[in-house]
Amino acid sequence: MNDMSPHPVSHTSSSERRIAELEAALERTQDTVAQLALYKNHAGVGLWDCVIYRGDALDPQSQWTWSPEFRRLLGYRDEVDFPDKADSWSNLLHPDDVDRTVAVFMDHLNDRSGRTPYDVSYRCKHRNGDWRWYRAVGGTTRDRNGIPLRVAGSLIDIHDGKLRELEVEEANRRQQEMIEAVRGGVAEVSGLAETIEAETRNLLGRATEARSRADQGSNDLGSMKEVLERVVDVSNEINGEVVSIQGIAKQTNLLALNATIEAARAGDAGRGFAVVASEVKSLAATSGQAAESITSQINEAVERVGKAAMAADVLLDTMSTVVETAEATEAGMDAVATQIGQQTDALRRLLDMIEK
Repeated sequence: MNDMSPHPVSHTSSSERRIAELEAALERTQDTVAQLALYKNHAGVGLWDCVIYRGDALDPQSQWTWSPEFRRLLGYRDEVDFPDKADSWSNLLHPDDVDRTVAVFMDHLNDRSGRTPYDVSYRCKHRNGDWRWYRAVGGTTRDRNGIPLRVAGSLIDIHDGKLRELEVEEANRRQQEMIEAVRGGVAEVSGLAETIEAETRNLLGRATEARSRADQGSNDLGSMKEVLERVVDVSNEINGEVVSIQGIAKQTNLLALNATIEAARAGDAGRGFAVVASEVKSLAATSGQAAESITSQINEAVERVGKAAMAADVLLDTMSTVVETAEATEAGMDAVATQIGQQTDALRRLLDMIEK
């Protein structure tokens, strides 16, 4: 009896340890199950999975399972209002997101290498009628040939973050549109500035040419005035000579009269001398008349030349004013052209900065 007592004690101790280990493992398993249930129902992550029938997840015989948290994220309570069917979810997809979402899912399933991930964001219609943004990720188990057997994943609500992201994108888009508008406006203004600069340079050239012609005209008028003044001087000189001729004619006429008187006193002897005296008297009278006519014409010419000289003086003053105005215009146009050139350069630099 004493020899056999140790064996039952040893057996009992081993069994108790085994039972204790199993109880500990069961407790850990229960904790894990409880933890999984907590994640499944309250972690804000909607779990889902599908046992795939013959490689086709959308086949009616494929078994879909939506977790309570999955339903809650979409606003539903249980299997009554959200059955474990694929179309319970697919019917809620936003029309603009259906094709893209399904394509990403099918690409993932059909890639037998398993390298194509399932990660997609889309909009689903919440039970309250609102469209909300969600992100779905998942993975697939496959047989040795790569045929999908089971796919599972999670769904999270990204609505608030997505809206902020879209707001940033919209702000960036508007900013880019604004930049494009500013770029277009600056380019247009720059083009106009270049056109104005070219026109201004053209006007500056014309102003310079006008000033040059005004200078030439002023010089020509000055020369003409000098000619007119010389004509007046020559006319005065001729008039003086004519006056001398008139004096000679008067003296000749007086001598002819005296000769006629002497010839009359001489009688027949002085007849020939009387004829000569008469001719001299006639010549003196003709010379006096011609001198008077020349004097009259010269006086008229001098008067006209004087008027022309006065007009030339007025025109010369006007031309001087024109020259001064042309010079001022040229200087002003040059300053404007310089400023416009500087503005055009500034616009070009601004356009380069915007394009960078």
